[in-house]
Amino acid sequence: MTLHSDISDESRESLAKAYNEIYQDAIDREAGRKFERMSERYKDGMWERILLRLRLFSRPVTGGTFLDYGCKFGHLTPILMERGAKNVISVDVDDEYLSDGAKFIGEKYNSTYFKSDDCYLDIESNSVDFILVNEVISHINPSLVENFYSECSRVLKEGGEIVISDGNNYSHLKTRMDLIDWYSLWDGGHSKEFGESNYEKKRFVTLRRAFKERKLDQEKLEYYAHNTAGLHGDRLIETVRRALDEGVFIERPHRPGIPPIHPNYGVAMERAFYPLQVEMSLRTYGLDTVQLIGAGAPRPIAGEHERGKTKNFVIRGVKLPESIEALQEYAKTDTTKVDE
Repeated sequence: MTLHSDISDESRESLAKAYNEIYQDAIDREAGRKFERMSERYKDGMWERILLRLRLFSRPVTGGTFLDYGCKFGHLTPILMERGAKNVISVDVDDEYLSDGAKFIGEKYNSTYFKSDDCYLDIESNSVDFILVNEVISHINPSLVENFYSECSRVLKEGGEIVISDGNNYSHLKTRMDLIDWYSLWDGGHSKEFGESNYEKKRFVTLRRAFKERKLDQEKLEYYAHNTAGLHGDRLIETVRRALDEGVFIERPHRPGIPPIHPNYGVAMERAFYPLQVEMSLRTYGLDTVQLIGAGAPRPIAGEHERGKTKNFVIRGVKLPESIEALQEYAKTDTTKVDE
């Protein structure tokens, strides 16, 4: 199956033109540098790879309301509109992504942008047909993942579909081994992604700025930065304030195997998941799930031995009817139950 086998030449030309126009508009109207770079990548053909993600749904998106969860700037929108989506909702946590996306893409395609705080969605219940979560779940703060599952289930219509695709499959041995090593480097070491600018150093800078008037010496700042791994935002500042004012402090150094948390935004750095873990969680929120394998021609896995076959994993969930009877009937057939 070729990359373009499911779109016509006319559609390809239309999409290529659309992404060229977005990039040129970014240049002409002096968009932010991040938006410009991303638009250039789509202009140069990145959209062709992203198009494959739509094959992960069981049916065409034509006529549906599509939620692009963790959209960055929303560059998926032209593809969705070309494929016949009725409405596109783009959701992210980053103000720059949302601002530039709404200005350069949302205005052109009449799509909607929302900011998600703590994974809550300002979207009506039972209003969305499709949700794509592509390379996003591994960045959600672990304390908010249940909110994420619940809110996605809430906004989906009965029979609506969610696809979660991510490159951090903890059932894949090499991925598991690599991440255990990388987590420590990202939080307090030197890595190819961050160089010397690890999360501990980010905590140091954040604390130095927050307590500038107290003139804390470098040794004390380094101590608090080292021992506040996983804390972020107001919690990070308040924890150190209590230590300074009340003498109350619990050391929390980074622990091996734990994904680091950004001290300002609270997002996780490549948290890994067992695919079955994601499936079971979604089922508790009223979705029937399956793990898929194969990018070009996705199919359900043939058995447990295929869960860790690749570093990527894909879970598709379908919203069940919201009735006690329907959920109890599904519970009878759920093969993941561990007792009778």
